[in-house]
Amino acid sequence: GMPVVRRDESSIFWCVVHKPKGVLVTMEDDLGRKTIADVVPRAKELRLVPVGRLDRDTAGVILLTNDNEWVHKLGHPSFGHLKRYRVVVRNGRVTAKTYEQLLRGGLVLEDDDRPLAPLAAAGEINFYPDTQETSMELVLSEGRNRQIRRMMEQLGHPVKSIMRTAVGPIGLGGLKAGEWRTLKKNEVVGLKNSGTEGKLVRGPSGEYLSGQGGRGRGR
Repeated sequence: GMPVVRRDESSIFWCVVHKPKGVLVTMEDDLGRKTIADVVPRAKELRLVPVGRLDRDTAGVILLTNDNEWVHKLGHPSFGHLKRYRVVVRNGRVTAKTYEQLLRGGLVLEDDDRPLAPLAAAGEINFYPDTQETSMELVLSEGRNRQIRRMMEQLGHPVKSIMRTAVGPIGLGGLKAGEWRTLKKNEVVGLKNSGTEGKLVRGPSGEYLSGQGGRGRGR
């Protein structure tokens, strides 16, 4: 086949962006809508492309790079990269039974005959009695088109907002919407290794350990 164009190491660039809601994850838009390239000023000059997708209505972590060989690898579900989301849903408190269903997998979405893979983690962050909304954390290993919105709607909890807080080991840190930063070399290495290592491990009492910080893989 065609050789992959390898860039000289020094010109390889990786950054993490806190995508604001309403921004398209594409480098240009024929209708003139705001794209991720408008958020990172040198994106076109550096020939950056987004790793994977993020809905226009979803805010949070998106990675950009010109390390072409890795764009497909990291974006592909078979790499097993975990993606962490903070989701606010309507219609009251999400029940334990619903979380179990998400963790078990097998839900079949309308217009899609393949059952969903089990979520790597799902749990409540907060319940707001006055608005009857639940904020929860979901960790997915696959990411179908608008999966969280479709899935939660089908389970009786329409989504109010979604924020992706991490892709593999790369989180938002202190980035505010519309801000971005360059990844350090060790972060890029961690990202490339996290497909197989970044799996969530269950702790002794069944809680999920993220593999980050001190509690994870015991290293």
